[in-house]
Order: sequence, then C-alpha cells, then structure tokens
Amino acid sequence: MKINFSTNYTNNFINNSFKHKTAKIQKQSYVSMFKNNIPFGATLIYFNPTIPQNRKIEINEAKEIFESIGIKAKLNEEDNTLEISEYRQPNRTTTFRKMGVDENELFKNVKSIKGNADFRNSDLISLQNLEYIGKDADFSYSKIVDTGKLRVINGSANFKNSKIKFLKDLTSINGNANFENSKVVDLGKLKEILGSANFKNTTMISLQNLEYIGRDADFDNSRIFNLGNLQVIGKDANFSNSNITRLNKLYRIGGNAWFSGSRVINLDNLQTIGGDGHFENSKVTSLGHLELIYGDGIFTNSRLSSLDKLTTINGAAIFTNSDIESLGNLVKIGKSAWFGRSKIRSLGNLRVIGGSAMFDNSEVVDLGKLENILESAYFKHSKVRTLNNLVNIGLDAHFENSSIVSLGKLAHIGAGAFFENSHLKDIKNLKFIGGLIQFDNLCIPENMDNEKKLFKLNQLIAA
Repeated sequence: MKINFSTNYTNNFINNSFKHKTAKIQKQSYVSMFKNNIPFGATLIYFNPTIPQNRKIEINEAKEIFESIGIKAKLNEEDNTLEISEYRQPNRTTTFRKMGVDENELFKNVKSIKGNADFRNSDLISLQNLEYIGKDADFSYSKIVDTGKLRVINGSANFKNSKIKFLKDLTSINGNANFENSKVVDLGKLKEILGSANFKNTTMISLQNLEYIGRDADFDNSRIFNLGNLQVIGKDANFSNSNITRLNKLYRIGGNAWFSGSRVINLDNLQTIGGDGHFENSKVTSLGHLELIYGDGIFTNSRLSSLDKLTTINGAAIFTNSDIESLGNLVKIGKSAWFGRSKIRSLGNLRVIGGSAMFDNSEVVDLGKLENILESAYFKHSKVRTLNNLVNIGLDAHFENSSIVSLGKLAHIGAGAFFENSHLKDIKNLKFIGGLIQFDNLCIPENMDNEKKLFKLNQLIAA
C-alpha cells in the first residue's frame, strides 16, 4: 500500500509526533510515525524539518522507508545490504529532506539498484557502498562528489553539470555517457561505454583506460588531447574543434569520421573508417595505417600529399583543391571520383571507379592501371592523352576538347560518346557504343547498328 500525505494533517502530525524531545524522536521509527499519524489517500507536501538529520537509520527501517514510497527493497542477510528496485525522491514535489530523512544515512546499506537511479534533487554526497545500477543513472545537478564502490552502470549515465570529478572503480557504462559540461577529470578504471559518449566542453584531458565506445563519440570543443587506450569507436567520431592531435591505439571507427577543423595530424593505427572520412579543411598530413573507408573520402582543401596505405574507398572520392599528389596503394573507388583542381598526375594502382570519373580541369595525365569506370567519364579540358588499360566506361564518355589521341584498350562505352573538338586518332579496340556519337558537328544516331556506328566513327576520324 502506497502512503500519501497532506498538509491538512501536518499540524496534528507535528503536535502528536514531535511534542517529545530529540531523545525520544531518535528512538521512533519514521515509517511508524508516518503510518500512525497520516491517513491514507492524502498528498505529502512536507514533514516537520525538526527531525534530526543525523539520526541513525537501521537497515530494516531503511527497507521500510523505501517501501513506504513505492520502492521495493530486498534485504541480503549474508552481507547485511539492500537491493532496491530504483532510486528517486519520494515524488516530484517531496524530497527525503522534507520527510526529515537523512538521505546519506538512508543510503548507506544500499549495494544494488535494479532499475533507474535518479540523483537529481538528492542530498546524497557519496554513493558509499553501491556497486551496481541496473538501468540509467542521472547525476545532473546532484550533490554527489564520490561514486564510492560503484562498478557498473547497466544503462546510460548523465554526468552533465554534476560535481563528480573521479569515477574511481567504475569499469562499465552499458548505455550512453554524457560528460558535457561535467567536472569529471578522471575516468579511473572505466574501460567501456557501450553507447554514445559526449565529451563536449569537458575538463578531462585524457581517456586513460577507456578502450571501447560502442556508438558515437563527440569530442567537439573538449580539452581531451590524449585518447589513451581507446581502440574502437563503434559509430561516428567527431574530432572537430578538439585538442586531439594523435589517435594513438584507435584502430577502428565504425561510422563517419570528422577531422575537418580538428588538430589531428596523424591517424596512427587507425585501419578502418566505416562511414565517410571527412578530411576537408583538416590538418591531417598522414593517414598512418588506414586501409579502408567504407563511405566517401572527402579530401577537399586537405594537407595530405599521399593516401599512404589506403586501398579502398567504397563511396565517392573528392580530391578537389587538395594537396594530394599520389593515390598510394588505392585500388578501388566505389562511387564517383572528382580530380579537378587537384595535384594528382597519375592514378597509380587504381583499377576501378564505381561511379563517374571527373577529370575536367585536372592535372591527371596518366590513368595508371585503371580498367573500369562503371558510370560516366568526363575528360573535357583534361590533360589525359591516352586511356592506357581502361577497357570499360559504363555510361557516357565525354572527350570534347580533350588531349586524348588514343582510346588504348577501351572496348566498351555503355551510352553516348562525345568527341567535339577532340584530337582522337585511334579507336582500334573499341567494340561497342550504346548511345549516340557526337563528332564535331556531326551526330551518329543511337538506333544505328553498332558496327555501322563504329565504321562511321572511323571514317570521321580518318577524314
């Protein structure tokens, strides 16, 4: 049965229960006073604040107090501790202080909280003997400065605007962790955060023993400069406006990685970016051991000169206005690629571009080992003179105003081919053009037989 209280009965309660002095009050049970003096069904506004706050509360009485406000409590007789179903103030308008209960005394035997722990508006200073919180923990605007023996938070933890500085024995947060505007300076033994971690505007400078963040990590405007032992960020990583310069042991980012506007210079041991790699306007000068970008690689205005060990970009690649001169070990771009206004002269080991390839106004003169462009190819106003090993262009091929004199091994153009003002002299390996052909001011229609189209094109080149 849940007991509610009302100010209608407060005077009687005070007169009946507090006419004796402190010595008698200290021997009396809070719960028995509540039950004996307050009728069922009323709403509590406050209790007499003259109840001494330093009165010792025995474990059985603590159990009764919790249960009187709807918090289930289980006594573990082996170690004389309590497991409670949740932790909160009695209701939205009433605190333990208003009930006259010394909250730190009440909490001293609590070892485990199965559900949520809401410490807002609490008078607790320390978590004392608490070792486990089964769901979310909210420390925001609380008075708690000491996490005591707490080892595990099985849900999310909110430290925003809290007074906690040291996490001490806490090893695991199995949900999100919000450190924004917190005073936490030492993560102690914390090794894993299974959800997202928000480090915006934090005062800590190192992640120390933290090894794993399961979802997003946001370092925007944080003072952290050392990732410590961090090895994995499961989803997005935002390093913009952070003080981080090196990634240390971090080897995998599962989502997008933002280095634009960051101080990161070297990616060190990072091997995989599971989403987009944002290097635009970044200070990164070395990709370190990075081998794979699952999403787009955006290098606009970057300071990189080489892609080092990077072998695959599964998304698009944008090299516009970058300082990159060499593609290094890159063999695949899964979507479109922009080379315009970049310093790249050779495509090196690149073998496939899964989207369109834009060479307009680029410095590229050598396609290297490139074999396939699966969508359109734009060589307009490019410096490329020969297509080398390129055998396939999946859609349109634009050679207008290009320097290309030979199509090399090119055998297949899936859609239209455009040769206005071209220098083309050789198409000997070309076997198929799927669309119309535009040669200077002449047009060979799309519906013409393929062999006739190629024969006609050869005539025009010869002429």
